[in-house]
Amino acid sequence: EAVRGASGIHIILPAYYAPKGFGLVDMNTSDGRFLFFLPWQNHVLVGTTDKPCKPTMRPEPDEAEIRWLLNEASKFLSPSLRLRRQDVMSAWSGIRPLAVDPHASSSGSGTSSVSRDHVISHDPKSGMIFVSGGKWTTYREMAEDAIDKVLEVTPSIPKGVGKCRTLEVDLVGLEGYDSNLAIRLIQAYGVSEAVANHLAVTYGGRADDVLSLDMSSFRNASNNNNAKSNGNGQKNGNEYVSALFLSSGPRLLHPDFPYLEAEIVFAARHDWAVRAEDVIARRTRLAFLNKHAAIQVIPRVVELMGKELNWSAERKQQEVDSCLLFLRHFGGSKPSGGDVRMATEEDMKEVFRKLDVAGLGYLTR
Repeated sequence: EAVRGASGIHIILPAYYAPKGFGLVDMNTSDGRFLFFLPWQNHVLVGTTDKPCKPTMRPEPDEAEIRWLLNEASKFLSPSLRLRRQDVMSAWSGIRPLAVDPHASSSGSGTSSVSRDHVISHDPKSGMIFVSGGKWTTYREMAEDAIDKVLEVTPSIPKGVGKCRTLEVDLVGLEGYDSNLAIRLIQAYGVSEAVANHLAVTYGGRADDVLSLDMSSFRNASNNNNAKSNGNGQKNGNEYVSALFLSSGPRLLHPDFPYLEAEIVFAARHDWAVRAEDVIARRTRLAFLNKHAAIQVIPRVVELMGKELNWSAERKQQEVDSCLLFLRHFGGSKPSGGDVRMATEEDMKEVFRKLDVAGLGYLTR
């Protein structure tokens, strides 16, 4: 009674389909749904709003919806460009919880108790307080509202207790972070700009810990395989290993993405990652950015996590199978699907009419 499901589909396109730092929203598509076209994680994210659905644990993107997105998005591109089905690097469907408060007043309109945000509900009979709806990006607001509701309806809590302080609590990684962190990582570790930017925004001040872990792993391998004597005029010890590390750089998980192998170990050792599926989808975003690249790194992710968590051969195979099953619910490129039609003259006129809100017949800027 508290939640209704609504599905949404997203696709990922190459970065060249949108200017860096610039996106758009079409609030009046061919069937009235919203369409957003945004740069994200060095790619382009295209998606729709919600559509009523029956909840399931593993929703899959509908092929007709993928093609609808491509056709709608193609209207905003130059006629000289072809937005092709094989340009879809990953596609996924999610179910958004639309919250309904069963304890809300029935007065007013029939949709007054339905929320596209979260709902904090209190059952006066049982005293139960629960949170329904919401989304990842508002988790701190949801926690704040829930705590404040508990304080409001619980007389036994002393009056002097203040409201939720989540906005005063720093997130992990704030310490050691500043706007020049990526530059410092480049200078200190010799990493590429893409890797440095990724680590800075993902780990904040903990980026040093990730890179130190990678250097430590490199040092152990070098000490085992490339011991140097002091009498040959070559560098040795930490100085030698540091020089090798800086010349070769940290080990990438996949050559086309800035994720490091050290991040997999870091996730298992420090951030409580226990499933390979979690790592390829959420600790990194690889499953959402490129389905085929995610499939390629599964063996290495399982190998690294297995060594860190002492997995048996049987457990490793289970993790591989679980990842492959998980990725079956993602869409990817399908070159045999053919091209999406180019925008027609009528399509361009439709776009112009939407932009010419003043009805002047021309655009002022």
